Amino acid sequence: TLAARTGGGDAVAAAAALRAFDARPQAAVVDGAAGVWVLKPAGGSCGEGVVCSTSVQELLAAAMARRWRVVVQKYIERPLTPLARKFDVRQWVLLSAVQPKLVLWGFSEAYARFAQQRFALSDASLRDKFAHLCNYSIQKDAPAADDAIAENMWSQAQLAAHIDRIYGAGSFEARVRAGIRAIAVAMAETAARLDVEKVGHGFEWLGLDIIVGEDLSCYLLEANVSPDVSHSTAVTAALVPAATEDALALLLDEGHAADTDAPVAARRRSTLYGDPPPTPADGPAAAPRWELWLRAS
Repeated sequence: TLAARTGGGDAVAAAAALRAFDARPQAAVVDGAAGVWVLKPAGGSCGEGVVCSTSVQELLAAAMARRWRVVVQKYIERPLTPLARKFDVRQWVLLSAVQPKLVLWGFSEAYARFAQQRFALSDASLRDKFAHLCNYSIQKDAPAADDAIAENMWSQAQLAAHIDRIYGAGSFEARVRAGIRAIAVAMAETAARLDVEKVGHGFEWLGLDIIVGEDLSCYLLEANVSPDVSHSTAVTAALVPAATEDALALLLDEGHAADTDAPVAARRRSTLYGDPPPTPADGPAAAPRWELWLRAS
């Protein structure tokens, strides 16, 4: 604005920058018309202290109250909203090595975490954490609305069925699943540029929170260290044991048995204890598992 008022070259440059900003591919989904921003306490968890607002004054006051130790993000204003509910996708990833070669694993089954209340961007709705924060630690205490989404959570299969029914067969795999994997790889490559060193069998199990736009574009909200792996719902209870067992086997094997479709744990049992080796029919369709998503050459 100041540059535009001065006229001359500064005004032209400012106008060009604004046009470029508005022309971003994600502008329509991210920016929207409401102008909503999200403020999160740095190092926070479980949705505590999160503020969704269109007021710069409110955001500044919240930041000042936390001595500026905050993260501010643009709110995704046009998310995909099955049954008029906001959701995010929790995707587990595992970094088993960073230096000298980056190794990233992604769990084959993500899941969707839903808000209990209907999605809206009114000022009243923005103050309703049960409409905008999808953390299960918050939503488990939401006042009961209906049972359309059991325990406010869908399995990956349920989410895929919904998306494929609306956008066409294969849309989930080709657009959403591929988008999630691309985000995970970009996150891992960013981590590899940090000055970190693996000690022993050290690893990082991260929980990526990803929003899906109404055009099926995917956006990373945050990467969580020590994500919740409790049996909090029927969905997570079906995934956690497989993820835990497979992760332990993978880490102990250093990934050497990672070239077949079966879960690493099953391959390890076959090698060590003489169990019959699993067949592909037993693996991809039936058993959630860690998949090798990136091994830097």
